[in-house]
Amino acid sequence: MSIYICRVENGRKKAKFHLATEEWALPALFRVFEDWLENESDSLDDENRVVEWIVDIGFVARENVCGNGPTISPRLMQTCVNHNISIHLAEYGD
Repeated sequence: MSIYICRVENGRKKAKFHLATEEWALPALFRVFEDWLENESDSLDDENRVVEWIVDIGFVARENVCGNGPTISPRLMQTCVNHNISIHLAEYGD
């Protein structure tokens, strides 16, 4: 699964972008998402109306780790707010 960036249309998610198809580590996925947003966030805009977006991040928890997940930067949080993006996290087993 990795990262799907979905536009919400009529109450349903419609996948528009698929990133990091082979990556399952949460810290790496957040880096990919943040880098993508930095370069491609303009592709999320709709001049005519406010668009709702959902970023669905699927990950596998690292073995024997007790903390220290990804850092979500203020810049990433602000960009998500500016573009009406919600982040959904989905943990998968091995």
